[in-house]
Amino acid sequence: MLRARRGGPGAPGRRLAVAEALALDPRRRLLLVRCDDRELLLLTGGGQDAVIGWLPGKTP
Repeated sequence: MLRARRGGPGAPGRRLAVAEALALDPRRRLLLVRCDDRELLLLTGGGQDAVIGWLPGKTP
């Protein structure tokens, strides 16, 4: 099984990081993944993994 490592916000040279993970039940997890300046919600561990969607960007 492949496990993601949590990269801190200041991890140099990293474009991808698991920002948060929430266990919904013993099998399923909801992951907040950061890629560059965007955030994505993923649901993993069920019968099929699913992309929930990209979160809207923060407005200045």
